Amino acid sequence: MPSVDDVASDVVLLTGQLPPNRLQRLLYYCQVWHLAWFGDTLFPEIIVANPSGPVIPSIRARIPRYTPLVASWPYGSKYRLTWKQHAMVSEIVYAYDAFDQFQLAMLCQHDGPWLAARRGLDASDTVGRIITVDLMYQCYCNYDQAV
Repeated sequence: MPSVDDVASDVVLLTGQLPPNRLQRLLYYCQVWHLAWFGDTLFPEIIVANPSGPVIPSIRARIPRYTPLVASWPYGSKYRLTWKQHAMVSEIVYAYDAFDQFQLAMLCQHDGPWLAARRGLDASDTVGRIITVDLMYQCYCNYDQAV
């Protein structure tokens, strides 16, 4: 199983460069759609529902504060992904490329797993709760079957 750093490396190579929040959101969608399509996780790291959207703490920790764009990701290797995993990541990056930063942020903040994890928290509460794999699977597996 690749790490989130391996998937991030692939995403950055596919996009060229992107804002840190966009990287976080694309990694989140890679995880949820992998769960829906294949029934298992793409990477083992946790995802947290922060006020601004889904965040992978290990990714956030590697990005210096106030970094406008991530242009490379030397912490992982896209070559640790299988061909099927790389193809899926490519599809996700391509599909969500149609959304600008604001649209992608709104999409994440109206997403079922993020909303469920944030339930009961104030909008200004900076504490994030883990978005569980079960929650992502239930939401996206049901969505995938309805489409």
